[in-house]
Amino acid sequence: MPLADGFAFLNAQVRAGKVGPALTVLRAGRVAGAIGPMESMPDAAGMVRLLSQFFGVLSQHRGRG
Repeated sequence: MPLADGFAFLNAQVRAGKVGPALTVLRAGRVAGAIGPMESMPDAAGMVRLLSQFFGVLSQHRGRG
């Protein structure tokens, strides 16, 4: 899946209330990077765990800090 499609998918999931929130960075009105969902939930043993996160940065913004 192209990175931009991944951003769109994560955004759709957050807006639908299925996961969330997501931390995003905007450059010139576009999402340049995102990580999410920033959410925890109980596992099978009842321990609260952070859900697996997705992370991406558009190639033109990589290596800048």
